[in-house]
Amino acid sequence: MDEGIIYGSIVQTLELCQAKGYENSFALLAECDPNVASYESARKILDALTLIFEIEFNSDDFEDVIAVLKERIRESTRYMQEDTFDKTRESHL
Repeated sequence: MDEGIIYGSIVQTLELCQAKGYENSFALLAECDPNVASYESARKILDALTLIFEIEFNSDDFEDVIAVLKERIRESTRYMQEDTFDKTRESHL
């Protein structure tokens, strides 16, 4: 991003770091949709962290976690849809 405005929780976090005296604080930003779990954005941030801090990152583990999260989101979405359908149906009886 050549220029722009950053707002929200990231700004609050950086301001808190500054107030607490943490030097050299930074934020990594990745493009994502706030309404959808952004696995690819998370992966990009983890890739950047591995370069910055020279740590190893096992992408196979990440894929396993993503699979679990996707399944739980599917289950939760299905439950919410069924619950909404049941309530809508009951209100029309």
